[in-house]
Amino acid sequence: MKNSVILLCLFVLIIFIIPLSVFSRNKNYFELNPITPKAEKTAADISSQISEEVPAAKPAVTVEKKQNNTNFYTPKYHCDYFEIYDITEKKLKKINMRDYVIGAVAAEMPPTFHDEALKAQAVASHTLAIRNRLDNMEKPDKELHGGDFSADPTRKKGYVTKETMKEMYGDKFDFYYSKLEKVCDEVMNKILLYEEEPIISVYHSTSCGVTESAENVWQHGENYLKPVKSDGDLLSPSYETIVIFSKDDTENIIKENYRDIKLDENPENWFKIVSRSPSGYVLLVDIGDVSLAGRNIREIFGLRSTDFDVEYKDNSFIFKVRGYGHGVGLSQYGADYMARQDHSWEEILKHYYTGVIIGEIKEK
Repeated sequence: MKNSVILLCLFVLIIFIIPLSVFSRNKNYFELNPITPKAEKTAADISSQISEEVPAAKPAVTVEKKQNNTNFYTPKYHCDYFEIYDITEKKLKKINMRDYVIGAVAAEMPPTFHDEALKAQAVASHTLAIRNRLDNMEKPDKELHGGDFSADPTRKKGYVTKETMKEMYGDKFDFYYSKLEKVCDEVMNKILLYEEEPIISVYHSTSCGVTESAENVWQHGENYLKPVKSDGDLLSPSYETIVIFSKDDTENIIKENYRDIKLDENPENWFKIVSRSPSGYVLLVDIGDVSLAGRNIREIFGLRSTDFDVEYKDNSFIFKVRGYGHGVGLSQYGADYMARQDHSWEEILKHYYTGVIIGEIKEK
């Protein structure tokens, strides 16, 4: 019995007395190092931590990116109207921006073209108008008499009015105008941008199958105006033309424009194509004792393109010409072909203008 009492006392000592003594000796540790539950991080905390660990990219001054890769730009590119200098009437006209875009597409493309091609043209025309306006604001052109750019509605160049469209479309005016309104409204605030600026979105009817580099036409290039294939142009009704001049007419045209040229006695030696661009357009031609640019030959002989061959036969000069226009930027027939191959207007524009993005103008 006595032994049982002793064992019980030892058990109590081990279980209760010794732990209390240990806790008493170490209580200062727990007071200095309290154990607290982990706080849940709020969204603000996480965002703050991320911003400290990974520096946020600096947003562009004028760009606000969205997930669909469309950039929304500030009002500096937005305008409600354009002031256009009418070349024929020789006066300024204030044209509503929407009316201008519709009128520009009507002047540049047949309404029978595919909707996606018409949209591509609308964006290109709108972008070019904005770019011209900005350039003229920076360096005013006296010949524009205070306008943003020029057009010739009377001759259907650059822009046409609704009244002119009625004459152009006749009985189909309502149908075609409704079509133009619809496609233009879908892209009305879209523009093309390169390095955050509206591009020089030039266009032409038909290339020779490959578009031309801008530097070969205007002596200065743009990174987005580089040669690209345009297979659909080979199917264009404007792809190939034949122009024939008699020997006498050819000599008169040359002498009227370049009086000091000395022509060889043998007409077969009058024209010698010296060089072409990688796209196939003529860069340099020797005529007699003078070297001229291909674009000079195109101008004086009224050729549709600078991609040409010249042959002397039966006392006449035969110009075989491929393409219609300067060949730079958007090919309109190429765009229509791409659209009919199920390409969207965005794909068409990004094909012909290398490295551009689609921007959208914010209204004020």
